[in-house]
Amino acid sequence: MKYGVISVFVIFVLISFSFASCSSAPAAVEEPEDKTAVVISSNDFEDSQLEPWVARGEGVSVEVSNAFAHSGSFSVYVSGRTQNWNGVQADLLSLIASGKNYHFSVWVYQNSGESKNMYLTVERTYKGDKNWDRVAEISVPSGEWVELSGDYSVPRKDVSEFVLYVEAEDATLDFYIDDVFLSKM
Repeated sequence: MKYGVISVFVIFVLISFSFASCSSAPAAVEEPEDKTAVVISSNDFEDSQLEPWVARGEGVSVEVSNAFAHSGSFSVYVSGRTQNWNGVQADLLSLIASGKNYHFSVWVYQNSGESKNMYLTVERTYKGDKNWDRVAEISVPSGEWVELSGDYSVPRKDVSEFVLYVEAEDATLDFYIDDVFLSKM
């Protein structure tokens, strides 16, 4: 009888363990953080076209280059900067709407030999008032591609100018951008 009780107990434990391991939920599938995000603009520069990206600042040069690329073969090279706000910009007014939320992402690269601070900024004008909003900032190691990204909420106001641009703390830093995405949240 003693062995019978122990046998029943062992069988119960084994059956319980078997059911627990067999009836577990399916393996977790990694899902996007925000299922409602929609890419409304992207550019990987593989078509050798800059649009909508242009130089920001007098004397600044922007050109499609195959010297370095985050993905594919091409990126945009920014040179000739003399002010920290100089860089590369895109007018996104036709793509944004007041009161909406957006996610901006751009990959940046610089090869100065030391880490440099870089920024993603919005220049916006609402009813004649011009403002500059920092969307993201990051220290970019020399010789590495780093994602510069952040979220931005467009205020519920009449927007007459909305320019996204990449700049650097070092006013003379040349840099590259690639794989640019604008998503509506």
